[in-house]
Amino acid sequence: FFFFFFFGTSEGLGRRHLSWPYILIGLNVLAFMLQGFMGDKLTMMGAKVNRAIAEGQFYRLLTSMFLHGSLGHLLVNSLSTYSIGPSVESWFGKKRFIALYLFSGFCGNLMSFYFLPQPSIGASGAVFGLLGALAFFLLRHRGLIRGSERNLTRFAYVIAINFAMVGSSTH
Repeated sequence: FFFFFFFGTSEGLGRRHLSWPYILIGLNVLAFMLQGFMGDKLTMMGAKVNRAIAEGQFYRLLTSMFLHGSLGHLLVNSLSTYSIGPSVESWFGKKRFIALYLFSGFCGNLMSFYFLPQPSIGASGAVFGLLGALAFFLLRHRGLIRGSERNLTRFAYVIAINFAMVGSSTH
């Protein structure tokens, strides 16, 4: 029961199955707890550190999206994923959702590697990839999807929260 409550499920084809947004939130929470137990060691092992990536540690382009610098940082990325993730997953499908999340996070970290010399952590690149896909989908199909306005309102809320966090130097 706890596993399904914590990670969430969705109904599909008459059976319960795990939903990727909740699994990803759970993985981020687990990684944050491990960061707390291990101190800076785990963070430094998985953060986007340009020199380490240039020396061949390419895994950092993915691992850094599961690490967070503060509880507020974790909460904002988790709330964003919770808010828009289920809609994106239901419209795009499970495989496309997880591919979009991971690819967006990877590309965000790759751009950070090329344009920002500072180390970084967080799932913001993945979250903004979901936002972009959701915005495109809703705008393209706004006449066909009931509740488009509600989803676009959620979209604006997630963007505002993320920009507020970026402005407060959490990322």
